[in-house]
Amino acid sequence: MKVLFVYTNINGYHEDCYSFGLASIVSVTKLAGHDARVIIVNTKEDYENVFKEINESEPLVVGFSSVSSQFNFVKELAIGIKAISANIINVCGGVLPTIKPSCILEAKCLDAVFVGESEKAFIEFLAKVERGLDYKDTDNLAYEENGKLIINKLKPLITNIDDL
Repeated sequence: MKVLFVYTNINGYHEDCYSFGLASIVSVTKLAGHDARVIIVNTKEDYENVFKEINESEPLVVGFSSVSSQFNFVKELAIGIKAISANIINVCGGVLPTIKPSCILEAKCLDAVFVGESEKAFIEFLAKVERGLDYKDTDNLAYEENGKLIINKLKPLITNIDDL
């Protein structure tokens, strides 16, 4: 299955900034046999690169990683992605969703957010999506349902990082 990861670093403080958490998620996604691609967005002009990749590769899932300073950019990109295809599942992980899962309530074009360490949960989520199953019962997932925040249970932390 095709998965596109988008990492925003607009007006970021570090030119070489990259999320180690996102790198870990990309790695396990590839190890699980999925076609995972990454686009780094450093300016709003780079949105077009994301939309071009969406049109060319037609991913089923777009995954973002976000901190609070980047969340408005994530929301803008998610709106643009849903305008291209309402069937694409937009999800977001990272620091912001982990400390404030309620951010999903202010992002109508995000389908869900991942809370905490989600390498195993993300692979389970992808397996459900690939089989056409409901993914909303996936551990570490938070989503909006009828205006309410739903936060699923968290998987135990990975104690042996070599497992990744």
